[in-house]
Amino acid sequence: MKLIIIAGTPGSGKTSIIKHVIEELKTEFKLLFAKFDCLKTQDDELISQKTGIATIKKLAEELCPDHYTALVIPQLLKQYNDKDIIIIETAGLCLRCSPYLENSLGINILDVTSGNPNRYGPILNHADIVAISKGNLISQAEREIFRTRVIQANKTAKLAEVNGLSGEG
Repeated sequence: MKLIIIAGTPGSGKTSIIKHVIEELKTEFKLLFAKFDCLKTQDDELISQKTGIATIKKLAEELCPDHYTALVIPQLLKQYNDKDIIIIETAGLCLRCSPYLENSLGINILDVTSGNPNRYGPILNHADIVAISKGNLISQAEREIFRTRVIQANKTAKLAEVNGLSGEG
């Protein structure tokens, strides 16, 4: 079983991008989408309706969703061991820790309007892939500066410019 952990700040486009990723994978793999959030979310229902795959939601309540995710992942892996890939979306509210695990694929969705990338710490620095979203909202020159700053913050990550609305990238 493979584990994909997708994190990013609220409003960065995580769920929109995940819908497109699922559409690419669902014909070849048995998928589960798990949404981790604070108090409430309907993203699991949205993903289920749009893609037709199995989904669950886990609410951290008073805990940070990233920390709660780390606590619940072992149970998730055991309970859903019939799946080829589990895609986890975490609300990404804790910028002090990394929600990614060894032997998982860590993807950071980073919104170009969210400010300087060097302030995001482990959620960006430890990602395997950085998907830069909302690039259409700024100029080409600003995108290049942003991209350079992302590379400075995480020299090993693969970068992709993505559009959650159109699915490009």
